[in-house]
Amino acid sequence: MPDKHVPPFLLISVGIVAAALLAPRLYARWQRRQADPDATTLRQLQQAGSDLTKPHEPEFFLYVPTEAGARKIAGTLTAQGFKTDVHQTESGKDWLCKATKRMVLTKEALAKFRQEFISLLKPFGGDYDGWGAEVVK
Repeated sequence: MPDKHVPPFLLISVGIVAAALLAPRLYARWQRRQADPDATTLRQLQQAGSDLTKPHEPEFFLYVPTEAGARKIAGTLTAQGFKTDVHQTESGKDWLCKATKRMVLTKEALAKFRQEFISLLKPFGGDYDGWGAEVVK
Protein backbone atom coordinates (compact mmCIF):
# COMPACT_ATOMS: atom_id res chain seq x y z
CA MET A 1 0.00 0.00 0.00
CA PRO A 2 1.44 3.46 -0.94
CA ASP A 3 2.38 5.97 1.73
CA LYS A 4 -0.36 8.65 2.00
CA HIS A 5 2.04 11.20 3.48
CA VAL A 6 2.90 13.94 0.95
CA PRO A 7 6.21 15.70 1.56
CA PRO A 8 5.73 19.40 2.47
CA PHE A 9 8.08 20.59 -0.30
CA LEU A 10 5.77 18.92 -2.84
CA LEU A 11 2.70 20.73 -1.46
CA ILE A 12 4.55 24.04 -1.50
CA SER A 13 5.72 23.41 -5.06
CA VAL A 14 2.18 22.62 -6.20
CA GLY A 15 0.95 25.81 -4.47
CA ILE A 16 3.59 27.94 -6.18
CA VAL A 17 2.76 26.48 -9.59
CA ALA A 18 -0.98 27.04 -9.03
CA ALA A 19 -0.37 30.65 -7.96
CA ALA A 20 1.86 31.26 -10.97
CA LEU A 21 -0.85 29.95 -13.27
CA LEU A 22 -3.73 31.85 -11.64
CA ALA A 23 -2.03 35.18 -10.89
CA PRO A 24 -1.85 36.40 -14.51
CA ARG A 25 -5.56 35.70 -15.01
CA LEU A 26 -6.56 37.46 -11.80
CA TYR A 27 -4.29 40.40 -12.60
CA ALA A 28 -5.70 40.65 -16.14
CA ARG A 29 -9.26 40.68 -14.77
CA TRP A 30 -8.31 43.38 -12.24
CA GLN A 31 -6.56 45.39 -14.98
CA ARG A 32 -9.62 45.25 -17.27
CA ARG A 33 -11.75 46.67 -14.48
CA GLN A 34 -9.22 49.43 -13.84
CA ALA A 35 -8.77 50.10 -17.56
CA ASP A 36 -12.41 51.17 -17.88
CA PRO A 37 -13.17 53.46 -14.94
CA ASP A 38 -16.28 54.80 -16.72
CA ALA A 39 -17.80 51.31 -16.84
CA THR A 40 -16.92 50.82 -13.18
CA THR A 41 -18.66 54.05 -12.17
CA LEU A 42 -21.69 53.24 -14.32
CA ARG A 43 -21.90 49.81 -12.67
CA GLN A 44 -21.70 51.42 -9.21
CA LEU A 45 -24.48 53.87 -10.08
CA GLN A 46 -26.66 51.06 -11.37
CA GLN A 47 -26.01 48.95 -8.27
CA ALA A 48 -27.04 51.96 -6.16
CA GLY A 49 -30.39 51.96 -7.98
CA SER A 50 -29.81 54.63 -10.61
CA ASP A 51 -31.88 54.40 -13.81
CA LEU A 52 -29.23 54.80 -16.52
CA THR A 53 -31.87 55.36 -19.20
CA LYS A 54 -32.70 58.72 -17.58
CA PRO A 55 -30.59 61.88 -17.88
CA HIS A 56 -28.03 62.51 -15.14
CA GLU A 57 -25.84 65.50 -14.43
CA PRO A 58 -22.33 64.10 -14.03
CA GLU A 59 -19.54 66.22 -12.60
CA PHE A 60 -16.22 65.90 -14.45
CA PHE A 61 -13.05 66.81 -12.55
CA LEU A 62 -10.19 68.45 -14.44
CA TYR A 63 -7.12 69.60 -12.49
CA VAL A 64 -4.76 72.24 -13.85
CA PRO A 65 -1.59 73.72 -12.29
CA THR A 66 -2.56 77.34 -13.02
CA GLU A 67 -5.68 79.43 -12.67
CA ALA A 68 -5.22 80.81 -16.18
CA GLY A 69 -5.12 77.30 -17.63
CA ALA A 70 -8.19 76.23 -15.66
CA ARG A 71 -10.13 79.28 -16.82
CA LYS A 72 -9.12 78.70 -20.44
CA ILE A 73 -10.34 75.09 -20.23
CA ALA A 74 -13.55 76.26 -18.56
CA GLY A 75 -14.14 78.67 -21.45
CA THR A 76 -13.69 75.91 -24.01
CA LEU A 77 -16.04 73.58 -22.14
CA THR A 78 -18.66 76.30 -21.62
CA ALA A 79 -18.67 76.86 -25.38
CA GLN A 80 -19.40 73.11 -25.73
CA GLY A 81 -22.48 73.33 -23.51
CA PHE A 82 -20.97 72.45 -20.13
CA LYS A 83 -21.58 74.39 -16.93
CA THR A 84 -18.23 75.04 -15.29
CA ASP A 85 -16.86 76.12 -11.94
CA VAL A 86 -13.19 76.97 -11.34
CA HIS A 87 -11.60 77.17 -7.92
CA GLN A 88 -8.31 76.44 -6.22
CA THR A 89 -8.00 73.06 -4.53
CA GLU A 90 -7.76 72.87 -0.74
CA SER A 91 -4.07 71.99 -0.97
CA GLY A 92 -3.49 75.18 -2.98
CA LYS A 93 -1.39 73.22 -5.47
CA ASP A 94 -3.81 73.02 -8.36
CA TRP A 95 -6.94 74.54 -9.80
CA LEU A 96 -10.06 72.48 -10.33
CA CYS A 97 -12.28 73.00 -13.33
CA LYS A 98 -15.47 71.13 -12.51
CA ALA A 99 -17.66 70.65 -15.57
CA THR A 100 -21.24 69.39 -15.61
CA LYS A 101 -23.57 68.51 -18.43
CA ARG A 102 -27.06 66.97 -18.36
CA MET A 103 -26.95 63.75 -20.37
CA VAL A 104 -27.88 60.10 -20.57
CA LEU A 105 -24.82 58.25 -19.34
CA THR A 106 -23.38 55.82 -21.87
CA LYS A 107 -19.95 54.21 -21.97
CA GLU A 108 -19.43 55.61 -25.47
CA ALA A 109 -20.24 59.22 -24.55
CA LEU A 110 -18.16 59.07 -21.39
CA ALA A 111 -15.18 57.56 -23.24
CA LYS A 112 -15.44 60.33 -25.84
CA PHE A 113 -15.46 63.02 -23.13
CA ARG A 114 -12.53 61.34 -21.36
CA GLN A 115 -10.42 61.51 -24.54
CA GLU A 116 -11.46 65.11 -25.22
CA PHE A 117 -10.63 66.17 -21.65
CA ILE A 118 -7.23 64.47 -21.74
CA SER A 119 -6.41 66.19 -25.05
CA LEU A 120 -7.64 69.53 -23.73
CA LEU A 121 -5.56 69.23 -20.54
CA LYS A 122 -2.32 68.09 -22.18
CA PRO A 123 -0.95 71.53 -23.18
CA PHE A 124 -1.62 72.82 -19.65
CA GLY A 125 -0.01 69.87 -17.83
CA GLY A 126 -3.36 69.01 -16.24
CA ASP A 127 -4.98 65.78 -15.15
CA TYR A 128 -8.45 64.36 -15.65
CA ASP A 129 -9.66 62.71 -12.45
CA GLY A 130 -12.88 61.10 -13.65
CA TRP A 131 -16.47 61.87 -12.89
CA GLY A 132 -19.29 61.22 -10.48
CA ALA A 133 -23.05 61.58 -10.51
CA GLU A 134 -25.97 61.35 -8.12
CA VAL A 135 -28.36 58.42 -8.30
CA VAL A 136 -31.40 59.12 -10.48
CA LYS A 137 -34.44 56.89 -9.94
